[in-house]
Amino acid sequence: MNHLSELDQGLFQFIAGAYKLLLYLAFNYNLFKRGNMMEKISVVQAVMSTLPHPVALLTSVDAEGKANVMTISWYTFASLKPPTAVFCVSNKSYTNSLISKSGSFSLSLPTSKLSEKTLLAGKSHGFDMDKINDIGFEVEDHNGFIAPIIKGSAVAFSLKLLDKMDASDHTVFLAEIVAAVKDNDKKHIYAFDGYTDLHEL
Repeated sequence: MNHLSELDQGLFQFIAGAYKLLLYLAFNYNLFKRGNMMEKISVVQAVMSTLPHPVALLTSVDAEGKANVMTISWYTFASLKPPTAVFCVSNKSYTNSLISKSGSFSLSLPTSKLSEKTLLAGKSHGFDMDKINDIGFEVEDHNGFIAPIIKGSAVAFSLKLLDKMDASDHTVFLAEIVAAVKDNDKKHIYAFDGYTDLHEL
């Protein structure tokens, strides 16, 4: 039976010790964590990681025809036959009650010139103030639109409520797009950094 020399034994012990150290570091400090492994984060962090989102201004009117505006980013298009879109609106918002009662509203995609006003509209409540006049929005009426649109927008849609469903503290509105207008010289803005920064792509 062959015996290891002192040099071989020392080398073997060194390798064994290095291997044990490597295993310790791997288990305790994720030394071998691969780049494609996903890190667990909160749902809010995951939602925010999907930014940028298109940001828009949703206008609706009360029984006397007085308009209100709110900032919205939780919306998407659902179909083209017929053209429909889906909107997620807080149950606490004034807009929610107006849409539920009137069944009609408009969506305007603002430009960078309206960024500050769009941010203000998202931080205030229609129950407490006349958001359009107090913030300084200008509105326009168009054929096929029951609710006015925000002047200076790049694109605007007229919407008719088809259905709605409860989604915990929000309501999901399904609406048909009945008319649309566009200013080809303008580009609409997107929401970045947790909706604190609004600008064009």
